[in-house]
Amino acid sequence: MEALSKILDSHPFHTSRQCQDLLRYVVERTLNGVDASLRERIIGVEVFGRQPTYDTSEDPVVRVRAADVRKRLAQYYQSIESATPVLHIELLPGSYRAHFRNGRPAPGTAFPVAVSRIEVEPPAETPPQVEKVEAPPFPSSRQRPSWLQFQSRRSKVFALILVLLTAMGLYYGLQYPFASPQERFWAPALSAKQPVLLYLGSNATYVFTADYLTRYRQTHGLPNNGPEFFVDLAPDDSVRFRDLHPIRDTFVTVGDLAATVQLTTAITTWKKPYVLRSGRDINFADLRNRPSVMIGAFNNPWTLELTKDLPFSLQEGTRIQDRDHRERVWSVTNPTTNATSDDFAVVSRLLVSKTGAPLITAAGIGQYGTQAAAEFLSSPERMGDLLKSAPRGWEYKNMQAVLHVKIVGFTPVAVEVVATSYW
Repeated sequence: MEALSKILDSHPFHTSRQCQDLLRYVVERTLNGVDASLRERIIGVEVFGRQPTYDTSEDPVVRVRAADVRKRLAQYYQSIESATPVLHIELLPGSYRAHFRNGRPAPGTAFPVAVSRIEVEPPAETPPQVEKVEAPPFPSSRQRPSWLQFQSRRSKVFALILVLLTAMGLYYGLQYPFASPQERFWAPALSAKQPVLLYLGSNATYVFTADYLTRYRQTHGLPNNGPEFFVDLAPDDSVRFRDLHPIRDTFVTVGDLAATVQLTTAITTWKKPYVLRSGRDINFADLRNRPSVMIGAFNNPWTLELTKDLPFSLQEGTRIQDRDHRERVWSVTNPTTNATSDDFAVVSRLLVSKTGAPLITAAGIGQYGTQAAAEFLSSPERMGDLLKSAPRGWEYKNMQAVLHVKIVGFTPVAVEVVATSYW
C-alpha cells in the first residue's frame, strides 16, 4: 500500500483520476483475494459507473484505461532511481489482477511502451568518443544557380497546392461522403465512430390490481382468462387509488414504437450500428460523445433537456414555442387522447449538442406527431420536401423544423412544414 501510494502521487498518475481509481481497485482486490471482482464488466460497473448490462464490446473503457495504467506504470518506474530496489506493481496484458515483484528489472528488460518526456540519468560509464567529421557546407541560395532556385520555388508552390487540394478533398469527402439530402442530413451521426444511440421515453401507466380484476370479473360474470381484458367503466363509476398499480419504464405508445421501427430500419440500411435504450436505462455518461437520436417529446426527459434552449422548444406538455417570436405558438388541446385530429412535431439536428456529439430528435406533442417526424427523417422523399427551402451550406449548420400533422383514423395522413430555423 505504501508503494501504491507513491505511484498514485507520482507525476504520471496525478493527471488521471480514472487511472488512479483503476489501479487502486485492482491492487486492493488482489491483496484481499477477491479475484472474482477483477473482471471487465464488474470493473466497469464499480470503478467507472457503468450499468450492469452495458455492452463491453461497444464501451471498452476498462481495456482502454488498463492499457493507460500500464503505460503510466512504465513511465513511473523509468523515472525513479534505477539502482534503488523497489516493490514493482504490475498489471500484465490480458489480466486485471495486480502482480507484485521485489527488486529492480533485470538488465535489458524492455518496458511495454516507448516513453517520452521522461528524463533518465545517463549510464555511469562514459561512452567512447567519436571523432567528428565536418561535412562540406551546402551552398547558400545566393550561391545556387538561378535555374535551381526556380525549380525549388516551383516545387514548393506545387507542393503547397497539392496539400491544399488534398486537405479540402479529405475534409469534404470524409465529413459528408453521402449523396442524397437525407444522407447529408444524417451525415454527422453516420460519420461518427460510435454506434448511434436511439432512446425513447416511457409513458406513465397504471393498471388495475389483481384483487380489483377478480372482483370485476365476479361482478360482471366474466371467465378468468388472465389480466388482459378491458374494464368498461361507466361515467359515474369510481376507482380507489389502492385498486391501481403504477408501472414505470415499461410501456410506450404505438406511435413511438412505429417511429422507432422507421428510424432503425433507415439506420440499418446505411449499415450503421445502433443501440436502443428506453425508460431509466440511460444516463448522461451513455450519451456523452456518442451520436444519439431522441424519440418522443414530453415522455422523453432527455429530449426536453437537450432541446430546451433551441429556437423551437417544447413547453408545458401541449405546445411548441418559437423563442425569437413569442407570438408564434403551435399547440394541441389534449394530446393524450385519440380524439385529436391535429398534432405538431419538432425535428432537430445538432452537429454538436450538450453531449459533445451529434443529436437528432423526432418529437411530437402527441404520439402521432412523433410518428410523422420519424417518417420525415427516414424517407428520402419527405426529407427532400423539408430541405427545399434550406439555405446554401445547410449541411454544416444546426437546424430545426416544425411540422403540422393531420390525423385521420389514428394515422398521420398529411404533414406540412410550417417553420424552419438554421444556424
